[in-house]
Amino acid sequence: MDFKKWSLLRVERHHDEAEEIQHRRLVAVVITHAFSYTIKAGVEYGYVSTGEAFIFLHFKADAPGTVYYYLPVPEQDLGKETGFTGEAEDDDNRLHMTAVGQVLALRAIRTTPHDQEWKDWAASQLNMWVA
Repeated sequence: MDFKKWSLLRVERHHDEAEEIQHRRLVAVVITHAFSYTIKAGVEYGYVSTGEAFIFLHFKADAPGTVYYYLPVPEQDLGKETGFTGEAEDDDNRLHMTAVGQVLALRAIRTTPHDQEWKDWAASQLNMWVA
């Protein structure tokens, strides 16, 4: 997904637009804001949490103009229980799908933060826009 193109199409606020479009715009703003922080920090992974849902973000160092995202909703993905019983192989263990499990997996991805030269280069590749 070329996020620059996608988000620029939805930046201007229209008072007569559908509520769903307004919600998409808000999500685009949140993703863009978090993405901006990851670029400034020089890291390739980040996430946003509402408490009920997460947005995991990633971009490739050689193509910072495209942000990849994954939107899990742990309660919907997992259900009310993890399925973990402590028993042997019959376990329907879904602990990895919990919010904590997913954040820990993200934190386990070890990438070296990029230096200031890279941050400056990446910022020069991106357009500034007002949400």
